[in-house]
Amino acid sequence: MEEFKKLNFFQKRKLSISKLSEYYRRERDYNIKHNVPYKNIGLRRKIHGLFQAILKAELKLEGISYEKVRDDRVKTDRPKIYACTHIGRYDLETLSLAIGEDAYVVWGDPGEGYRNDSMIFFGGQGYIAVDTDRQYKEDRHNCLEGCVRFLNQGGVLWIYPEGAWNIHENKVVGELYTGTVEMAIRTGADIIPIALDHEGKDYKAIVGKNISFEGISLDEKKEKTLELRDTLASLRWELIEAKGVYKRSEVESSNEFLYEIMKDSSNDYDEQAIISSRYHGKIPSPDEVMDSLSGVKVSTNSACIIKEILKYKEEKQRKEQEKEMFFEEKSKELKRTK
Repeated sequence: MEEFKKLNFFQKRKLSISKLSEYYRRERDYNIKHNVPYKNIGLRRKIHGLFQAILKAELKLEGISYEKVRDDRVKTDRPKIYACTHIGRYDLETLSLAIGEDAYVVWGDPGEGYRNDSMIFFGGQGYIAVDTDRQYKEDRHNCLEGCVRFLNQGGVLWIYPEGAWNIHENKVVGELYTGTVEMAIRTGADIIPIALDHEGKDYKAIVGKNISFEGISLDEKKEKTLELRDTLASLRWELIEAKGVYKRSEVESSNEFLYEIMKDSSNDYDEQAIISSRYHGKIPSPDEVMDSLSGVKVSTNSACIIKEILKYKEEKQRKEQEKEMFFEEKSKELKRTK
């Protein structure tokens, strides 16, 4: 690989988004390999109060209400990692208020964000970027090592262990990457879990108790990640229960549930991007199973399998068409009300 050369603002403006993303991946690789420290940690702490005031004003303009229901964390001299549920468009702003102190965000797949309004938030908050696609394995490694270095520098980290918005209908919290727990074990950091939930534009958060990883080995990171997920799920379930009991007729359909999450998303962050970047684990999804069977040769011995594959694909296509029609109608309805 050719030697990395720093570009100035104007040179970077000339790059396409794909080239700009490649440039920043190479910059992160250079910084890790040359032990470049993180800068402006102290400065961001000084301006954090101003940044929070701007966020509050933005939420007020958007008609978003926010409440911290409970805060169980304790003060500590150890490094801190805030591990948060990832539920949708305004969880960045509302979680920033819940955390209440300067914490660098792990920003997955910045892409267009390098040039749009996202940079105002992430630039002011402080961030560690990563491209999550599996082809960028080295960048994911550099993110992990960068986070460890940042924590050892005295920084406070904020991460979404699910890796993407939770668009599961039946999972309060999605599966978690083990990297968050690994960072805590390697740096002696406390993990502070935060659950966020919302109904419409009403957001509520619970900040959980510090979780210490003192005396825990890396061999235990998978087990401790499952425990962290249980903790986050318990906190979020507490928020969900507080809403009360719903009648079956009041429960959203699958398409309504997804639409409510995705309606405020930027164009480059869609359902496919979420599925690509979230944690999948070792158990294959139904789609992955069916795709792997698509190459089965047609014969009398495989007829029953082929029949099931065709039925599955037809049903999947029908659901996709229904979803497209639903989203299209909702989009027209939104335009009519504006």
